[in-house]
Amino acid sequence: MIYRFARAIAELFPFLAFAFFVGAFFVALAFTVLYPIVPIILLMVSIPLLVLAVAFARVLRFVERTAAKRGLRRDRCPACDEGLERYTMAGEPLKECVRCQRVFDATGAIWQRDPDMPLDTPREAASADAKDDQHARNGGQLHAG
Repeated sequence: MIYRFARAIAELFPFLAFAFFVGAFFVALAFTVLYPIVPIILLMVSIPLLVLAVAFARVLRFVERTAAKRGLRRDRCPACDEGLERYTMAGEPLKECVRCQRVFDATGAIWQRDPDMPLDTPREAASADAKDDQHARNGGQLHAG
C-alpha cells in the first residue's frame, strides 16, 4: 500500500514540478512590463523551491525503495503482492513479478531492461539447462561421473 502510494507520487511529481516552474515563468514574463518586482521576487523564491523540489524527490525515492525492499524480502511484488522469480543479468540479482512483469534490483528500484535483451535463465532452471547443454555437447551420449 505504501509502495503504491509512493510510486504514484514519484511518477507524477516531476511533471507537477515542471508545470509549476513553467507557470512561474509565464507569470514572471507577464509581469515583467506591468510590475517588475514580481519577476525578481519569483526568481528569489524559485531557486530555493527548486532545491526543495529536488530534496522532496530524493526523500520520495527513498520511501519508495524502502517500501519495495520490505516486499522483496518476503519474495512478494511490492506493486501487486504476487510471487517473484529470481533472475540474474550481467551478474546482478533481479526479481521479476509473475503477474505485472516489473523487474526489481537489490536496492528496490524498478529495473528498466532493454526489450531486445532477455533476462538470463532463472537460478532454479539454470542447473537443468547446464545439464542439457552438456548432454548436447557430448553428442547426446551420457557419461558416467
